[in-house]
Amino acid sequence: MAQVLKCTPETYADMTSFIARRNTIQHCLVLGESVPVVEADFKMMEYQPLENFYIAMKDGKLVGAIGLEHDKYILGPWTEECESLQGVGQILFDHAIQIAKEKKYPHVTLYVDGASQEVLDFFVENGAKVQGNEWGMELTKGEYPPIETNPDLSCATVDTPSDIGKQVLELHTELFGNSVYNQENWERRTRENHIVYGCFKDSKLLSYAIIQVQEQELYLSHIGTLKSARGQGSASKLLVHLQEYFLKSGYSKVFLNVQMKNEGAARLYERVGFKVSHKAVGLNVPLQ
Repeated sequence: MAQVLKCTPETYADMTSFIARRNTIQHCLVLGESVPVVEADFKMMEYQPLENFYIAMKDGKLVGAIGLEHDKYILGPWTEECESLQGVGQILFDHAIQIAKEKKYPHVTLYVDGASQEVLDFFVENGAKVQGNEWGMELTKGEYPPIETNPDLSCATVDTPSDIGKQVLELHTELFGNSVYNQENWERRTRENHIVYGCFKDSKLLSYAIIQVQEQELYLSHIGTLKSARGQGSASKLLVHLQEYFLKSGYSKVFLNVQMKNEGAARLYERVGFKVSHKAVGLNVPLQ
């Protein structure tokens, strides 16, 4: 039987390589396909692999991995090709659930590729309830449909320690919650491998975008607009600004995730040239 152990500095490299190799095959979302991308995602999402990730060892070989992110997300489980979700995967999942219960989490959340019926069935059989869907969307180099933007608006890169950066943080926490995740990690999340854009009218901040820079790709992690400024075209202006930067850059694509129920945002991304790359199913596992 496989033994579950906490990830350590000695097993970290083997674990990230294992996840990168098995991720796409098993349709476990969130993390990328290569080791540098996996490591970049750990930084981007504020994962703490040595605290929240666990590996399954069998006969001295790493055969599985799972993560429990601090916002109560389960990542994985990933299992070796010769192992099954019902075997090693179940052991890892049960371990993560037990830890979540010990931390008194009311529930855990996870996302899987909508095309992976085996993984979806596995979580449903373990008590998960479908709570929503997401589109993964990508922008690649090419010709895009022309978009008219508001000439009264302008976009610029934001220096996060500046007064404008503080305004972006205030807007970000207003829109996404005044949480430890949004405040304590703000500086590192926006200065280490990130670009922050602001959209302005008469020097007043209307909206912002946070782009995470990976090895060869850009990830649009957040875009938000003042409630009083919605309908003025500031989000469109930001996306066109990002599009122009991307075309001049050496990056291969820009990607993002959007809730399927947010049809207005999805249509906006499509107008700029984004196309749906996959559909993810969001699941919730109640623990109380």
